[in-house]
Amino acid sequence: MLDLDDRPKFLLSYSTRPLQFFGLIGACIGLLGAAISGWLAYQRLVGAESLSNRPLLLLGILLIVTGVQLVTIGLVAEIRPGPTMSRREADLRDPRDPGKPPSTTGC
Repeated sequence: MLDLDDRPKFLLSYSTRPLQFFGLIGACIGLLGAAISGWLAYQRLVGAESLSNRPLLLLGILLIVTGVQLVTIGLVAEIRPGPTMSRREADLRDPRDPGKPPSTTGC
């Protein structure tokens, strides 16, 4: 459980890496939804049970969609420049080494 002393450390560590935060949560939720949907598909194909009266199918689909959305949010947050970076610095930043400061030499 997060304590008040840990909150600033948590916010600082994941503010520069949003894909790791949202991607991990999204992947866990998506995998849970895929497992639920896979189990129901197995029951339908092997056991020939009807899924029309099973709300678990909707939960599985909802979890998959939510997982994809969280991963997408993480990707979009990773792409956009940070609040401390000016637009010019964001354009000059080397995409292969994001930790390296922008070069000020020519084009």
